[in-house]
Amino acid sequence: MTADLLRKIIGKNIKYNRLLNGYTQEKFCEKVAISVTHLREIENGKINISLNKLSDFINILNITDIKTLLDDKVLSVKFPDNINKFNEWNC
Repeated sequence: MTADLLRKIIGKNIKYNRLLNGYTQEKFCEKVAISVTHLREIENGKINISLNKLSDFINILNITDIKTLLDDKVLSVKFPDNINKFNEWNC
């Protein structure tokens, strides 16, 4: 697995878990003290995430099994544009 692919998988899983927990990008960024641009780049697999920040994400999103962040099935998922649509889509 390449570093690029790993970044994409982790980023999409972060996005999935953020939406599953009902966080908009703005609200989540307030909790983790990063900019929306930074989060967007992480979720799109464009940049690396530090272990400290990843730990913050895991705790805030209540991820109990870190292996869920490595699940590559999420790459085939097309997420809705906003949280309301996500909640309808995820039912």
